[in-house]
Amino acid sequence: MLVFFLGLLLLQPSQAADLILDENTTDRASLTQATLELQRDLILAQEKILAAEKHGLAIYLDFDDPVPSGLDQLRISLDGEVIVDIEFEKQQLDKLSSGGIQKLLTTELAPGSYELVTRLKAGNKHITKTINLNKETTRVNLKVTITSLLRKQTPEIFFDYESWEPQQ
Repeated sequence: MLVFFLGLLLLQPSQAADLILDENTTDRASLTQATLELQRDLILAQEKILAAEKHGLAIYLDFDDPVPSGLDQLRISLDGEVIVDIEFEKQQLDKLSSGGIQKLLTTELAPGSYELVTRLKAGNKHITKTINLNKETTRVNLKVTITSLLRKQTPEIFFDYESWEPQQ
C-alpha cells in the first residue's frame, strides 16, 4: 500500500488522478457485476420456493391423542429416496401431543405416479405403510397421522390426502 502511494507521488498530478479513477472504476464494475449475479441467484431461489408452494408436495405430521409411547424415529421415502428422517425427542413429542401439527417437508414434485413409504420405529417395533401417490399439476398436501387405535400399544399410520389448486 505504501509503495502504491509513493508511486503516485512520483507521477504527474493528472496521471495519478487517472490511475486512481481506473482502479475505482474497475472495483465498482466488479462489485456491480457481483451484485447483479447475487440478485439473479436470489430471484431464481425465490421462484423455486414459490413453485414448490404452488405445485409441490407438502407433508405434515399429526398425532392422535395420546401420543403412542416409545416413538423413536419416522422415515419417509419417495420412490426409494429418503426425504424425511426424524428422530423424536421428548420435547418434540410433548408439543405434538398437545395438538400441534408439524410441517415436515415442502418440495417440488413433477406430475406423475410415486410410491411413498412411511416407516415408524417405536421401541423394538417397526411399522411400515406404503401408498401410491398420483401427483397432478396441483399442490398435494399429505397429512401423516400416527395413532394408537383403541389405546393399543402398537401405533398405526394413516394418510389424509388433499390436492389444492394453485392460487394466482
